[in-house]
Amino acid sequence: MVFDNGDKRKQAATDFVEWLTAADQVKSFSLATGDLPTRVSVGQDQSFVDQLNEKLRLILRNLEPAICREARIFKRMRRRSKR
Repeated sequence: MVFDNGDKRKQAATDFVEWLTAADQVKSFSLATGDLPTRVSVGQDQSFVDQLNEKLRLILRNLEPAICREARIFKRMRRRSKR
């Protein structure tokens, strides 16, 4: 539903949507949150991909101890279930 709240508010809403969907803003948001970009052009930007990959590498490196611990627990559970 859209309401007509006057020209100033319509222009403010238009300006906000343009700002929110601008390539620079999408890039900043995606890098800050880890979400995929909502613009194809940002996803195709090699500098963005490199920055995102570095963040993902850091996340995976930090998750590694948890994954290894989980794998050890799973192996123990499988061994116990075979007894």
